[in-house]
Amino acid sequence: MHRLDQGTTTNQLLARRVSEAMQQVGFRQLAVLICKDEGSTVTLTGTTETYYLKQVAQTIAAKVAGVERIINDIVVSEYKSDPRGPDI
Repeated sequence: MHRLDQGTTTNQLLARRVSEAMQQVGFRQLAVLICKDEGSTVTLTGTTETYYLKQVAQTIAAKVAGVERIINDIVVSEYKSDPRGPDI
């Protein structure tokens, strides 16, 4: 359980709890997603390689206590992790 530090709001704690839940799942791509909140609304941003992982992220966020709405702005990349891009 996290305690409130100076300057930490309950909203920041909500985003932190969602981020920690993503890290606990074990998918590396979910651990690096960005979670922001405004009230009880959480916005997810970042990139995954599949629509499946995008949906997993949304499902995880929905299970975090205090989350009432999710804006899923995660982008599904066209290419795999290889930065050189697709084979030509």
